[in-house]
Amino acid sequence: MSVDSLISYLFSGRLTDASYHARIHSVIGNVIWSKVGFSEQSGIMNYFIKTIAVMFLLYIPLSLAQTQQEHVHHMSHSVMPFDMSETIHIFNMTEAGGIQRVISRNDDAVHQIMLIQQHLKREAEKFKRGDYSDPAALHGQAMPGLKELQTAGADINISYADVPLGGQIIFETTSLRLLTAIHRWFGAQLSEHGADAKAE
Repeated sequence: MSVDSLISYLFSGRLTDASYHARIHSVIGNVIWSKVGFSEQSGIMNYFIKTIAVMFLLYIPLSLAQTQQEHVHHMSHSVMPFDMSETIHIFNMTEAGGIQRVISRNDDAVHQIMLIQQHLKREAEKFKRGDYSDPAALHGQAMPGLKELQTAGADINISYADVPLGGQIIFETTSLRLLTAIHRWFGAQLSEHGADAKAE
């Protein structure tokens, strides 16, 4: 694939503004021109500009993904009383729904375990009422599956249980639509929690 073709592909979708495309070339070109003194019309210069533009555009999605995981990690204290660095979230997608478990990484962290259990017990009660405000505050209102869960009512059975080193919330439903919503919601959290979470 030529550099021109790759740029055209990268600017498809949301990046369809031709003037934005032109500004990228102009800004990068002016910077390089001022440093190396080549004519902006030079074939070498044009290729160099396009190559840098491609590198810049390829870097953006990775940078944004890293920023979201960092955001979730650093802002978790606003909705969770325990230390994210000392705990791990475990998401188990089951045939009936799913199990969301949080446990301490350390066997002797009695205070962290107590905070986990208190928090998850409180969250389970809120989820039963359709109140998912805490995960929405951390991950955003556009989380996959969130709207369906908020309006599920009695079509989802939600329960809490203590487990060694922490606690868990169990989601169960007979609705295929809500089963899909639970799995999509779990998947979004797995992605955004990064190293603080794992699937089981």
